[in-house]
Amino acid sequence: MITVTSLPVNGASPSKVGGLGATCKIFPSPLQNPPGTNVAGVLYIPNNGQFEGRPFKVRYGGNVYVHGTSPTLNFLLQKGTSLTYSSNTTVLTLASAVSLVTQAYYPFYGEATFQGDSDSGLVSLVDSKFYVDNTSGSTETYSALSSISFTAGGTAGVQGPGYPASNYALALVFGVTFAVTDALNVGKLMLFDVEA
Repeated sequence: MITVTSLPVNGASPSKVGGLGATCKIFPSPLQNPPGTNVAGVLYIPNNGQFEGRPFKVRYGGNVYVHGTSPTLNFLLQKGTSLTYSSNTTVLTLASAVSLVTQAYYPFYGEATFQGDSDSGLVSLVDSKFYVDNTSGSTETYSALSSISFTAGGTAGVQGPGYPASNYALALVFGVTFAVTDALNVGKLMLFDVEA
């Protein structure tokens, strides 16, 4: 598999969310346009035909620092473009929140394989994995995404990160929920990409 599109994040330049508040925090884009604005870090799946009927894998990873008493975390992969999680549609989440020890960093990594076609308009989750601190967490899936067209953008063969964001079949965001609010909680997203 090769990386087809990605959010420009890495270990040296992660997307970050803070820990105040006990609701889901969507990771913002590291690219702010205009400067000083905060928009969601959206991963766009192109609609140029390259994913028509083919499986594709969405990968996400980074780390979290938890502080405070009895912290539990949950992670969400959502369809949408908003920093407000309730404005997006949840595609995948953990079946139960992960309990961690305080005042420590924990790596996380997950991947979700999807497949769909424009004739049915459906995109189904085929497989998913999620790990926090070398422990696997079971995921809870939602119903298939509907009204999706992988071919509405025209000619197939246009690939890569330069593909215009306005021509997309699916827009995805990723977020984390710290169940205990604490100003020192932090999440860093260092990987958010699509492989095909």
